[in-house]
Amino acid sequence: MFTRIHPVVARLTSVMAVLSVVGGGGVVASYLTSHPARAQGQTAPASAQPSKDVQELQTALDDLDALHVLLPLKLTAEQMDKIAAAITSAKTEYDKQYAALSNGSLLKMADEIRETRKKAIAGTPVPAAFDTRIQGLQAELNTKRVDMDTKNLVALSGVIKPILTADQIAICAKLEVDAYKRNKRYNEKTTDAQFFNAYVLDVFISNPRAVTLLKEMRASKGDK
Repeated sequence: MFTRIHPVVARLTSVMAVLSVVGGGGVVASYLTSHPARAQGQTAPASAQPSKDVQELQTALDDLDALHVLLPLKLTAEQMDKIAAAITSAKTEYDKQYAALSNGSLLKMADEIRETRKKAIAGTPVPAAFDTRIQGLQAELNTKRVDMDTKNLVALSGVIKPILTADQIAICAKLEVDAYKRNKRYNEKTTDAQFFNAYVLDVFISNPRAVTLLKEMRASKGDK
């Protein structure tokens, strides 16, 4: 009932509040739509999971999707180091905040949850009032999580932006604009600053391999 939606999984529900654009359609998602078989395969049952070699190849293809929108920035080694560190720090802080939020919500009803389960096991129907309270708790958690996700995105964007040059920032926004137009989700009222936030969300937050990719790209440059 309490399902965690971490920022590295798909797009944050808070994207509406931050970006003021309708629905998804960001740069990485745009490239994924050109691989429908892979996108569908991500929901395969456990019994049908691909072999280790195939999983490795799928990961490589996912990395190539991300590199489509990372390489145009022509990041320097120093920039890669700083962005990777910023993402890692933001994720660590987010995990702490989310743990405190979700744990606190559940603990409010700890005794009641245990007692209700015990009675249900013995055959007593789960009271409608209990379901209502759980739904209210879930709604409260979701509202707070959206606020936390929004702050997390804005904060990380604020850290990453000064690391980039003006030209790189413009490229980030243009990549998002182009992706939204391809997916017919472009909103002309959306500002470049919001599209930059969308890029940070798509490329650096929603991608669980963002730091790994940046480190591998950094290693390829040696001590440059």
